[in-house]
Amino acid sequence: MNQNPYSPPGQPVYPGYPAPPANPGYPPAQPQGAVPYPAAPVFYPQYPYPPQPVAPMVYAPAFSLAPRRPYRLTSATKTVNRMSLMMILQLVAAVVIELPLMLLTTAFGVDLFGDDLGLLLFSAAMVPLSTALPLFIYLRASRRGAGAYLRFEKVGVLSGVLWVLAGVGLCLAGNFPAWGVQEFFGQFGYEPVSQSLTQQQTWPLFALELLSTAVLVPVMEEFAFRGVIFSALQKHGTGFAVVVSALIFAFAHLDLSTVLFAFVAGLTMGFLYARTRNLWVTICVHALNNAMAVAGSYGDLLFGEHAELAAELMTVIPLGVGILALIELLIFKFREIFRRTPAEAGEPAPLTGGEGFGCVARAPLFWVCLSMVAVYTVSLFF
Repeated sequence: MNQNPYSPPGQPVYPGYPAPPANPGYPPAQPQGAVPYPAAPVFYPQYPYPPQPVAPMVYAPAFSLAPRRPYRLTSATKTVNRMSLMMILQLVAAVVIELPLMLLTTAFGVDLFGDDLGLLLFSAAMVPLSTALPLFIYLRASRRGAGAYLRFEKVGVLSGVLWVLAGVGLCLAGNFPAWGVQEFFGQFGYEPVSQSLTQQQTWPLFALELLSTAVLVPVMEEFAFRGVIFSALQKHGTGFAVVVSALIFAFAHLDLSTVLFAFVAGLTMGFLYARTRNLWVTICVHALNNAMAVAGSYGDLLFGEHAELAAELMTVIPLGVGILALIELLIFKFREIFRRTPAEAGEPAPLTGGEGFGCVARAPLFWVCLSMVAVYTVSLFF
C-alpha cells in the first residue's frame, strides 16, 4: 500500500480514490527524527464520522402556541379586580357592622328608626367604618405608602377656586341624565330611594345631616375613591384611572339614577385630582355638591313657600358659575388642563382605549359590582 503523506503513519490510501490535494497551509515535512506536527486525519466516504446521537423532536402542545398577554394588561386587570373588591367590601362592611349594632341597640330598648336624631347619629358613625375602613386596611398593606396615594400639592388660591367652581358646575350637569332616568322608568313603577334619612325638618336635624353628609361623607369618600382607588389605577394611565374609578364610585351608589349622577361626578373629580394633585380640591367640590342636596331636602325649613324656586336656583346658578369658571380655566390654564401626565419610574406604558376596555371586561369582580347595581335597581320597581 502507498502511504498518504498527509495522514498519520499507517493510514493507507485506498485504491479508487484520488489522493487529497496538497494543502499549502499545512506545515512542511519535518526532517527525519524530528517530532512531526499533528496531522489532520483524512476520512473518506467509506469511513464517515461516527454517528452522533440525535435528540428526538419535541413539539409544544397547541395551547402553548398562543401568544401570552403582555404583563401590563394582566396587571391592569388585577388592579381593576382589587379595586372592585374594595367597593364590594364597603357594602359588605355596611351590612355586617350596621345590622348587628342595630339589633344590639334594639335589644337595649333604643329604637333608631323611631328617633330621627338617633338614626342620623348612627349613620354618621357608620360612614368611616363602612366607607373608609376597607380602603384604610388596603392602604396600610400597600408597599407604596400613603404619600403615593394622598396628594396635597400647591394649587394657588385663585386657581383652586376656579377648579372648585368648575367642578361643582360639571357635577350638577349629572343631574340631567339622572332626572331623565327617573322620568322614564317612573312610568313603570320605578321609585328611587330618598336621599334624606329623616321625615321631620328641624334645625338640629338639618345641622347634623349637613355635618354628616357635607363634611364627613366627602372626606371619607374622597379618601377612598380618589385618594386610594384612583391612585392605584393611575399607574396604568390617567384616562384609564379617571374612567374606571368613576365607574366604581358610581356602582357604590347602587340606584341607577344616582349611579348616573355619581358617574358624571366621578369623572369630574377624578379629572380634577389628576390635574391639581390636591385632594382638598375634590373634597371641596364633593362637599358643596352634597351641601346643596341637603339644603334642597330641607327646602321647607330653609326657604318656606319659596322652596321650589330656591331648589331651581341652587341648580341653575352654580351651573352657570361653573361654566364661566371652566371657560376661564380653558383660556388661562389650557396647557395645564390638557397636558400629558408623565408615568412614574417603573410604571408600565399607559393603556390605550381598547386595551383599557379589554382589561375591565376581563375583571370578574367588576361584573359582580355591575350585577349588584342591576339587582338593586330592579328591586325599586316593586
